[in-house]
Amino acid sequence: MKLKKKLKKVFLNNWQIMVVIFVCSGFFLATASFSYYVHDYSDNPAKKPDFVKWLSPDETANYIFAKLFAQTGKLILEESYNVIADDIMRPRSFRSDNGEIKPVSFLGIILIYGSIAKIFSYKIIPYLTPLLASIGIFYFYLFVSKIFGKNIAFISAILLSFFPPLVYYTARSMFHNVLFTMLSLVSLFYLYLVAEKHKPIKRIKNLYSNKFFESYIYAVLAGIFFGLAAITRTSELLWLLPMVVVLYIFNVKKVGFIKPVIFLIFVFVAMTPMFYFNHKLYGSYYFGGYPEMNESISTLAKSGSELISIESVGNFERLKSILKTIKNTIFHFGYDYEQSKLMFGKYFKEMFSYLYWGAVIGFVLFLFAYKKIKYKHLVYIIFYSFISFILVSYYGSWEFFDNPDKAAVTIGNSYTRYWLPVYMGAIPFLAVLIVKFSNIINLILKVRVIEEDEDGDNDQEQVSLFSESRKTVYSKNALRFIIVSVFAVYFAHFVLYGSEEGLIVTAKNAKAMESEWSKVLELTEENSVIVTRYHDKLFFPERKVVVGLFNDIEMNDRYAVLANELPIYYYNFSFRDVDLEYLNERRLAESGLGIELVAEINDKFSLYRLFLVNNNEVN
Repeated sequence: MKLKKKLKKVFLNNWQIMVVIFVCSGFFLATASFSYYVHDYSDNPAKKPDFVKWLSPDETANYIFAKLFAQTGKLILEESYNVIADDIMRPRSFRSDNGEIKPVSFLGIILIYGSIAKIFSYKIIPYLTPLLASIGIFYFYLFVSKIFGKNIAFISAILLSFFPPLVYYTARSMFHNVLFTMLSLVSLFYLYLVAEKHKPIKRIKNLYSNKFFESYIYAVLAGIFFGLAAITRTSELLWLLPMVVVLYIFNVKKVGFIKPVIFLIFVFVAMTPMFYFNHKLYGSYYFGGYPEMNESISTLAKSGSELISIESVGNFERLKSILKTIKNTIFHFGYDYEQSKLMFGKYFKEMFSYLYWGAVIGFVLFLFAYKKIKYKHLVYIIFYSFISFILVSYYGSWEFFDNPDKAAVTIGNSYTRYWLPVYMGAIPFLAVLIVKFSNIINLILKVRVIEEDEDGDNDQEQVSLFSESRKTVYSKNALRFIIVSVFAVYFAHFVLYGSEEGLIVTAKNAKAMESEWSKVLELTEENSVIVTRYHDKLFFPERKVVVGLFNDIEMNDRYAVLANELPIYYYNFSFRDVDLEYLNERRLAESGLGIELVAEINDKFSLYRLFLVNNNEVN
């Protein structure tokens, strides 16, 4: 009986955490099932290659290099024929330097996932984002509970586990954004604990106290996860660095000076692999694969030096010019307030109106209880507003056309993954609304029971329909469960079927590509080159690929150079007879090339062979 009571007490005290763990497990299984369905690992890759293909160039590059790093410890693919072809043989999101094919994007996800896959198997790579995201949801619960309490955190975590952008980009698991967001969240949680567990050194014995020791461990963990987040999406240091600096200023008395030093040391330790491979791949510790970002780093470093130089002090015109340069460098693609406002409206207020308006109303209700607002709430609101402004202004000024239909507003467009922190930060205020609403409904359910005494006098007594406190709690939780369930069903329907890029449609399209891939591989040699516009991500690395068309005479000349060395094919939309005639008589003939149909692969796409006319060799 005592054991039963103890177990019951443990359950009653920890049931929310247990439910969150259960939900996180379900989230992992649900999102991992997408990769399990669309990918096909071969039992004998030497005879039949793995069919592990991705729907975007970035995902493709991240997976291929993570797998390469797990198997070889290298981040370079050798392609000797690129030396004679001016490095044109490479997929999108790859770069080639004198025959060395390298990553273009940030190295973090490649190094992290590749390192984990070294221990287990490269086949685990597609499932790492679902695993780490599910852990991240649990940390989201822990973090929000520190700020808003367990009830708000509990509802927030469940809402997040069904939230469409998180589910969508966790299922499409080789984007950087979910990993970056979760690593940043974990770092932020440990930074909070650094301040919370602070104990001043008033006596020597405090050096050996648990809280004193814990705070240093948390500083180490915060630094490691911050560094990993930074190498996953280095461009986000634009707002991460100011956030951490200002957070320190807000908590300088609590944190002191030693723990920030420890934090920075372990940030550097976590970033060291990136510095090493940056130098090895690109010749600089700080430069990466993006030429534009490298140029921006150089400009910012130069402008920063000028800003603090003696010559600039008091020279307002010079200061104005330097600040303008910094602003133009940060907003490399320009700052457009109207564009940002428009995209915010489309990808938050309209696409996720339930979250937007629910969070707005919840925020207003939260402010009404101003007497209960604490310092930590104000800090959260200030920093959430700052981060949201930066992300909306920065990415909202860009124009992304991930969908072939440029007018389409879908979950697959990049705004939804870049704004994950914006959405996540709003969810606790939606949870506030749900809690307040359930409390109000419970009050409404209170009635006045009129009792007549023996003398005919009426005594009025307010009695709750759920008079026992436990029943009151149950009624509130039941109502909250119903509301959250409605949101969960709506979220799930949206991410699965709610747009032309829902996961069901996406999974079917991805699976359909396997037949296309198999047919083309059967019809082409292992050392052949395929020129294509969008199918580079499908055929690489089983075949060499060139991203191109026939509208550039210089590219056509390079195709001729390759045709002299390797079998070369073209895969794209099927040509009409008149188009083939034009290519053979005019466009390709100028480069000494001809083209012929090999096979119609499906009702849209065909495979063609390019050949040298009259077997002329190209020198």
